Amino acid sequence: MANGEAGNTQIVVLGLRNRSRAATGWNNDTVKLEHTGPEGGPVEVKAEHKIDIESLSHEQRDQLREILLAAKALGIKAV
Repeated sequence: MANGEAGNTQIVVLGLRNRSRAATGWNNDTVKLEHTGPEGGPVEVKAEHKIDIESLSHEQRDQLREILLAAKALGIKAV
């Protein structure tokens, strides 16, 4: 790394930037941006997606059931 060959400057800069993972470390290239709702409260999210189960075929209902069971096994919560 310190042999004086071409391209070493870039790898040294990259190494120094990645040396510290702390937010106050040498790597100040990141920006933290937070969103808040009214008066600094949480952002309200309203789920609008609904599936009309009756309009699905029997095969599509079976596929949906398998997907939901797989999501539940992974710990994903349905709304």
